[in-house]
Amino acid sequence: MFALASNSLENSMKIAIFSSSFSPAVGGMETLSETLAVEFVRAGHGVKLITDTAGEEGDRYPFPVLRQITSGRRFSIYRQSDVILSLPLSLRRVTEQLLSHRPIVVHHPNPLVGRNGRPGLNHLVKQIIRRRMINVVPGQYMARSIQRSIIIPNPYNHHLFEYHGEDKPGDVLFVGRLATVKGVDTLLRAIRKALEAVPNFRTTIVGEGPERERFLSLSQQLQLGNFVTFVGAMRGQELASTMRQHRVMVVPSLYQEPFGIVALEGLASGCLMIVSQRGGLVDAVGPHALTFENGNAEQLADRLIRALRDPGLTETLLKGSQHHLHLHRADTIAARYLEAMKSTATNTANSLQ
Repeated sequence: MFALASNSLENSMKIAIFSSSFSPAVGGMETLSETLAVEFVRAGHGVKLITDTAGEEGDRYPFPVLRQITSGRRFSIYRQSDVILSLPLSLRRVTEQLLSHRPIVVHHPNPLVGRNGRPGLNHLVKQIIRRRMINVVPGQYMARSIQRSIIIPNPYNHHLFEYHGEDKPGDVLFVGRLATVKGVDTLLRAIRKALEAVPNFRTTIVGEGPERERFLSLSQQLQLGNFVTFVGAMRGQELASTMRQHRVMVVPSLYQEPFGIVALEGLASGCLMIVSQRGGLVDAVGPHALTFENGNAEQLADRLIRALRDPGLTETLLKGSQHHLHLHRADTIAARYLEAMKSTATNTANSLQ
């Protein structure tokens, strides 16, 4: 038998977070792990974040970030912790987590299937392993894929993304990785169509990715050079300020996004949201957005025209959104994770007495 690392779980826990990818990489998983770690520290808990992502020395976080450390050191940190939060379940790293005999809460960012919709061998192994863990998914879409899981939505950083009625000189905004699955092709073709009905509106493309040059070329082919601007990647205050300055934000993913923190950020920034309807983006925005069929440029053009022509539509869609956003605030979601972690840690301790 063993005792948990802390003498008591009444006040605080020692939490080991494994985040396979972390800043300076940019994405939903990186945002989630950083946001939760910061909120756990704010709530008075001890956090150590372990990641396979390299980075510069001198990370300025209110918790230690341990990058590319040895298996032995990871195991030691897990053993010294009360609970492990794994984002996501990693077959490369799960052995030392299991051998530490610490309770594990795992966040699943994607369905456990391959691109063809069928589970591969690695997915089947994960299905077996996850039975020994508390499984968290961000919404109803993911809950249908991963049975016997707890739904805890992904949070947005409410300290950073907020709107207080500032002017919005910008028209349309996209924020995301410049890759086919994010639907940039669909957006560019929809913009070309919508310009026929609403001349001269401008679109800002925020992000970097492997297909940037192809999208620049497509923009030129569609004669969008005067209407679409690619501004590169943004983070932090710069990104928050850019969101507040735009009236409409589009998240046009081709594939079925498991959730979509960026959609929450746009909603919190006072944008009229337009999102693809199949997948978890609708979980992120609730009833406060226009939707269109994934990959359908004609439908997206129609939604853009509606959003740009109707000045009252934003107010209509954003009505009641503050309650929805409150349920997704970083502190609210962190409290739900802490409740799940404290419960599983306590149950584990009791079962071993």
